[in-house]
Amino acid sequence: MTVEIKLRIDERIRELNTAIGLPTGFYGRLLEEPSDWAFLIQLQVIAEAAIAQRVVREIKQDKAFDHVSRLTFDGKTGKLQLAQTLDILDAAGADALRALAACRNRFAHRITHIDGSLERFGASLDAPTKLDLLRKMGVLRPEDERQEQDAGFPQFGSKFRQRLWLSTAIALAQIADAEIHGQLLELRRDLERRQRPDADAPRPTPRTLLDFYAKSDAQP
Repeated sequence: MTVEIKLRIDERIRELNTAIGLPTGFYGRLLEEPSDWAFLIQLQVIAEAAIAQRVVREIKQDKAFDHVSRLTFDGKTGKLQLAQTLDILDAAGADALRALAACRNRFAHRITHIDGSLERFGASLDAPTKLDLLRKMGVLRPEDERQEQDAGFPQFGSKFRQRLWLSTAIALAQIADAEIHGQLLELRRDLERRQRPDADAPRPTPRTLLDFYAKSDAQP
């Protein structure tokens, strides 16, 4: 089932690639980029360019492209805030791109990380930072957060690159194509659920006082 979900994600990514005007297959091939440093830089450049293109189209002012491109990425006068004001991105989409920017700033801005590993970098982050990134990327349901924390964020490092890539794709789809956006969101939910160690295990029913008394009454 996981293989089937990934194949369907690949199909939507090919459609997204066309929708945002990238060379054929470019976004999908980013996962094959051998350098994690280059991977992050390229993701960030694509995100910023896609926002700038959509903003100038929304305001019908092609001459504003250079000005919009020079805006900072985040902040009160940045691209993300402008995209939200114009209803190009919602809060979840903006947060996903903030997660990408945070990782780019902490990882790709250091010369020592040019040949570094995103997996090791992700694994080395402290628990509050991991939880914050998972929330921003949108990969955890609120009811799963406690379990994820108690388990010590299993496979956080090994899944980090793929999660950044997919959460960025979902934000880009919100900018470019609402149908692809909805499909990718659903596929990501299915993928995360299938990849959880307890995916098929029934959730325990919470104990109540009635359960306690029923058990007590049954004892001799």
